[in-house]
Amino acid sequence: MADTSKTVWLFDLRENTITKDVTNDYTANVRKLKSKTVSDIAAEIVSERTEYRPETIENIVRLYQDKVMDNLCEGNIVTDSLGTYTPSIAGNFIGTSGAIDPKKHTCTVNVALSKEFRERISGVSPQFSGTVQSLGGARIDSVEDVESGSTTGTLTPGGAFKVRGKKIRCLNEDGSSTGRVLFINRETETEYPVGRLATNDPSSLIFNIPADLPDGEYTLRVETYYASSSLLLKSLRTIDYPEALVVGASTSGGGDEEEEGGESPDPIV
Repeated sequence: MADTSKTVWLFDLRENTITKDVTNDYTANVRKLKSKTVSDIAAEIVSERTEYRPETIENIVRLYQDKVMDNLCEGNIVTDSLGTYTPSIAGNFIGTSGAIDPKKHTCTVNVALSKEFRERISGVSPQFSGTVQSLGGARIDSVEDVESGSTTGTLTPGGAFKVRGKKIRCLNEDGSSTGRVLFINRETETEYPVGRLATNDPSSLIFNIPADLPDGEYTLRVETYYASSSLLLKSLRTIDYPEALVVGASTSGGGDEEEEGGESPDPIV
């Protein structure tokens, strides 16, 4: 068991846009270091204390996960060392007919952390990074690797990439297009700027991923002075996508089909 008493979660302060009547309200945004797959965890276990091959551990974990999902889909409650997983139906019902509205009611699973997990997390110490993110409602909601159709964080170097969000139009200080869009390697902090933007709208960006992006995990960052159609910011706004984006075989993501109508754009030339 790892000793968490010396573990630190580095966090930024992010402007809280929900409490509109409070102007100095912020929430903590934990800086995620890496996105670990089952393969990564299996390799760590093997390196620490076991004679089992990582492939054997991966297979057992995946068999376990698949069986947990089967049981939850059957309506069973599952409890393990991480927590208790309970089947649930999201959405309110009006009246007592129990009529299902697919637009309102969805099957889901609630997760309650176990006592063991809560106690281990309690040993972690938060530490302020010194960075305050005053975003004014700007955010990146979703990303899509057009080449593979994946929305789970995979990157195809040289392929087209789609970003959706709010107030993400990328502008320079004088209002000219464009500001900077870049991928930052999470291990080396090397920056890989994006070239021309095929689409540069407040809610959508489309561009090519840098072709020279090596294997690794990346943070997507948009730097802009955009505030509204008629207003520019006095200082640069930095908008980061919170999840790690991955190039290479370490990714665990699969492709999700885009549900929105229309064809995906071709790579930008």
